[in-house]
Amino acid sequence: MLYSEPEILSKKLLENIMRLKRDISFMHEERNYIEIDESLNNIIRKLYILNLTFKYYVIAIGGAQGSGKTTFIKNIYEIPDEWLEANEGRGEKMPLWILESDESAPLGGYVEIVDNKNNIEYIEKKGVDKNEFKSILKGEHKELRFPVLYVPRKYF
Repeated sequence: MLYSEPEILSKKLLENIMRLKRDISFMHEERNYIEIDESLNNIIRKLYILNLTFKYYVIAIGGAQGSGKTTFIKNIYEIPDEWLEANEGRGEKMPLWILESDESAPLGGYVEIVDNKNNIEYIEKKGVDKNEFKSILKGEHKELRFPVLYVPRKYF
């Protein structure tokens, strides 16, 4: 596979910012550490999403809160409420990735966890149940998590 320069540079930038996050963790008792840590988390989230766009064809669905984005996705992929429920007035805090998989694969939620362990940046993919999936979408976890809902192949 040939890599383009932006793809290589964005991956390197992601790795370096994750390294910086790990290297400043000793500051956890400093007054503004939480603010710095959250700023780095936001940058890491954006770069991670950018890097996913190099791997997948992406169709973004955007709009104002309550405009029917979740309902639209639920209808075209026939996703039951226990995975994605109506959320008027609350909104999700995390972007949701919906990936089509083999037709025989059942609907299932996963989370990709970005972490620094033993000086190595890695991504762990972990299956989650419906309740944990919904709590991740609401932003109720401190770790860098990216919710992915696998649906049977239908369009792509």
